[in-house]
Amino acid sequence: MVVYIVYGFRWSRVGTLTAPGIRPHIVINDLLDAASDYIQEPRTAKEVIQSFERIDANIPSHIPDLALIEQYDPEDTRTSTLCQPYAFVCSKVVPIGDGSEPQFNSFLSLDLEDFISKGPGLSAEALATFANLREVLAPGEKIGWWIVYNGNPERFSSDGDEGSDSDAEGGNEPEEMSHKSGQPPIRSPKPPVVPPKPKLNLPMRAKK
Repeated sequence: MVVYIVYGFRWSRVGTLTAPGIRPHIVINDLLDAASDYIQEPRTAKEVIQSFERIDANIPSHIPDLALIEQYDPEDTRTSTLCQPYAFVCSKVVPIGDGSEPQFNSFLSLDLEDFISKGPGLSAEALATFANLREVLAPGEKIGWWIVYNGNPERFSSDGDEGSDSDAEGGNEPEEMSHKSGQPPIRSPKPPVVPPKPKLNLPMRAKK
């Protein structure tokens, strides 16, 4: 369980007519390995954040700590809650009560008033870059401080690893095993049989 204090804005999963949401953004930018239902997954986050450079090439230098955070309650098993309607695009992330994510500085307690009074720690150029990113991804959404709860930040790891291993094993199984699993064995086509030419028995000429 992790509670995050983040500075950022909400990004819709579906999007609107005026702004691409998470899913359309992944499709438009051809992010083949990205998981649109959980963009906090490390590989997905890396791909999506790199794609933001197409919006503004200054993002890596102005906002080096840019992160994507999901809200999630593992106790709520309703189908509608497994994929939340939005995630958070954040220029600053501070986890409370969990130190398993080394990219963030974690705390057990925090003077929230003092922490927020110091601001997000962005330069004027970085603030402008972040605001421009918000205008493209989620126009009209508020940029500010949020408290976000994620009951299982690593929930993606229990599914993806096992699936990839089984796929790898399945690709190398012998022909007989494939046949037992219900798939007919793949056989190479045989060359067509060419019938032999007929022999002609001609009468022998009489000797003179």
